[in-house]
Amino acid sequence: MPRRVARLFAVWTVPGLMYTFETAYSWGQDGREASLARAALYQIPGWWVWALATLPIVALARRFPPARVRSLPVHVGAWIAVASAYAVVKAVLAVPALPGGAQGDLLDRIANQLALWLPASALAYAAVVGIAAAIEHARTARERGVRGAELAAELTRAQLEALRAQIHPHFVFNTLHTVAAIVRAREPEAAVEVIAALAEILRDTFRGDPDRVIVVREELAWIARYLAIQQARFAGKVEVHWAIGDGTLDALVPQMVLQPLVENAFRHGIEQRAGGRIELAIERDAEVLTLSVRDDGPARAQPSEPTPQLGLASTRARRALIYADAAQLSVERVADHTVARVRLPFRTAAA
Repeated sequence: MPRRVARLFAVWTVPGLMYTFETAYSWGQDGREASLARAALYQIPGWWVWALATLPIVALARRFPPARVRSLPVHVGAWIAVASAYAVVKAVLAVPALPGGAQGDLLDRIANQLALWLPASALAYAAVVGIAAAIEHARTARERGVRGAELAAELTRAQLEALRAQIHPHFVFNTLHTVAAIVRAREPEAAVEVIAALAEILRDTFRGDPDRVIVVREELAWIARYLAIQQARFAGKVEVHWAIGDGTLDALVPQMVLQPLVENAFRHGIEQRAGGRIELAIERDAEVLTLSVRDDGPARAQPSEPTPQLGLASTRARRALIYADAAQLSVERVADHTVARVRLPFRTAAA
């Protein structure tokens, strides 16, 4: 508050100085003593009345918005009160400041000053109210913008959380079916290994924020455990090939970005042949990171059709929420292979 008041005094001193020079020049033209000190004493303290009145006027404008007709009498009364205070200060200071002293008694001088400065004081009052309204409007707009951004972030976060709630149970149930299939095949040791791998996966999967990003090397370690589960299920009949481009291991990607693609390859490709080959490739082309999963299973419905696979649909939605239009997901048939690709902006933790 003291700093604000000091700034107000500095602001209102400016017109006081302007009138000080104008008054000193006028006195000189009239043949009177052109003293800047006397002119300053006569002009500046009156403008300081407005410095003291600014905060009360602003508070009054907030409580009684000037746009409302019923607020008009309040502001007219406040304007006359401030103008009267200004006139009193000028009338009192006329005695020591004016060359040759003041003319007439105090009440006459107050009346003369009020009549002389009433129009100008109306403009000053309107300026204070107008500037205060503009500042308040800007502050409100800024707060609304910040709140709008916060609400948008909260909505995005809620949507991501909902998508993760879809992906996680979907993935867990499919993996548990894999464990059940291994148990039915009377391979308890393999079942124990799969359950242990599943526990590690679940620990990582349910950790962190829904929009958590990790480096590619962490995502690949996670996918390696998932592939170990699937290879146990298919008794080694699945061949996995990795093609990791230079400089891609430290790139940032959303957690579980590859899992739905790999699961889609197994569920709709490898399972149809009870085995096959999966190729995982990560490449960087300038500022674009491409993650692709290729399988040699039979052709299948694309996720753009009326009944898309849940994992791919959720991946598409998460990608849109996190990266907007800066990322793409596609699934296409290339020769005898199905290729799912995710293209993301290339980013690293150091960027």
